[in-house]
Amino acid sequence: MPLRTVRSTCSRAALHLTRIVLDRTVTGLETCITVLCETPTPAVQGLFVLLFGAAFYSYCKYFFSLLPLPTVPAWHIWSGTLTMMPSLVFFVLASWTDPGVVTPENVEQYNRQYRLDGVLYQPRTCATCNIPKPARSKHCRVCNRCIGRMDHHCIWLNTCIGTRNLRWFLAFLASTAAICIYGAVLGARIMHGHMGVEGAWKLARVRRGSGRLEYVSDSALTTLRYVLERYPVQFCLTFFLGVMGWVLTGFLGYHIFLILSGTTTNEASKWRALRKDLARQAAFDPAGLHLDLAPDNAYDWGPGRNLLDALVPRVPCTKDSKLC
Repeated sequence: MPLRTVRSTCSRAALHLTRIVLDRTVTGLETCITVLCETPTPAVQGLFVLLFGAAFYSYCKYFFSLLPLPTVPAWHIWSGTLTMMPSLVFFVLASWTDPGVVTPENVEQYNRQYRLDGVLYQPRTCATCNIPKPARSKHCRVCNRCIGRMDHHCIWLNTCIGTRNLRWFLAFLASTAAICIYGAVLGARIMHGHMGVEGAWKLARVRRGSGRLEYVSDSALTTLRYVLERYPVQFCLTFFLGVMGWVLTGFLGYHIFLILSGTTTNEASKWRALRKDLARQAAFDPAGLHLDLAPDNAYDWGPGRNLLDALVPRVPCTKDSKLC
């Protein structure tokens, strides 16, 4: 068989094999996304607990083992450990508390909680649950149930965030953000204090090219280079905690803004879609009629009352819920 024919056959076989591997990889990824994001599964909850435990173990091994230091006392070991507890407690409460499941038995209570505004919510019946849909409720396709004052479905908690567990969700975000920021600041202080004990600020090396001495304390770049060489794990852990702390703080701030505005994540998305639709109609209105691009939010009762409404549920939990 000619060498050119052999090469051509091998190329086609390799291409065919690559396509098979890519197709199976994409199918596998789609299956994983479907399982994790579109079906109730405790896998992501387990992943959070695993990450939480791994971060705490790494912190004990690489940071707490360096204490005490002249600038960082040893009591941070106990304060850091105790600060973790609220996050885990609120994680359990947010995950297992009834989010506000609407049932035939309590649908009238949810109907009395909010009135239909005629803008975002019209009189409708849930085709899946076969019950009237109260105002501000939504049927979650992941949980396959209607949730009162539905905000969103959280895959990390494996449950919806609704009228009854929103308070625990906010507490979980706040406590987790606090422990991340506390861990990042404490980690930076421990590295700084340990460098002082080792005399690292007086260390110097000969700079390539110029041949002059370059001290660790000369610039932020030289300090960063030394930290990456001397404390690689500590730096990565501190950086991770700092980023997560700011991300969670931003997420918490966004939810507080929505609450004070008398809306939810689900409703914010609906308002954006509605305003885009009205703006499109106004642009193509041949008569040039004015269209109200910002309808009033019937559920905005002022920041104080909005906050009280979000944090104090007015409908009792269902009988089969694990926590209330």
